[in-house]
Amino acid sequence: MKDHKGITLIELLVAFAISSLLVAVFFKVFITQAKTYEYEDKVLELSQSLNAAVDVMIQDAKMTGYDSIHPGSQVIITNAASIAPETFTIKFEQDNTTMRTVTYYMSGSSLVKRQTDTNVASGSSTTYNETILDGIESLQFSSIMNGARLVGVGIAITVKADDYRRTTTTQIALRN
Repeated sequence: MKDHKGITLIELLVAFAISSLLVAVFFKVFITQAKTYEYEDKVLELSQSLNAAVDVMIQDAKMTGYDSIHPGSQVIITNAASIAPETFTIKFEQDNTTMRTVTYYMSGSSLVKRQTDTNVASGSSTTYNETILDGIESLQFSSIMNGARLVGVGIAITVKADDYRRTTTTQIALRN
């Protein structure tokens, strides 16, 4: 019998098959982790964008009734059941010379903020529109009443990105 040194072809093929299987498993785990990371990144971005949009609306709504000297502050909510699209309009005194009117509404799948600043003395105004959130599936505003007095605004927003959907609801207590 001869003394064989090294490995046979069969041993080499078995080692190659086992290492190929291990590489395939590691590759599959890597791909799954990459997809999970991408999904979680989208979820986080969507959540942060939604929270930022709601914070902007809260900041504007809390300005109503802030200046008790000029009682021109008001909140107007137009529901989808009416002729106009569902909107949330806030009017308040920005400073002693400027009345600000802010309207939030859905345009396509975007939440848009329309802001108009009107100079009280001259009557001149400046308007601009700003998209503050994309990917909206639904948007609802509701009035929170205490008897006949409006004391708050309810907001429900559902956003969707790819396969992820998030709904947030909040209630804003008004100052007036």
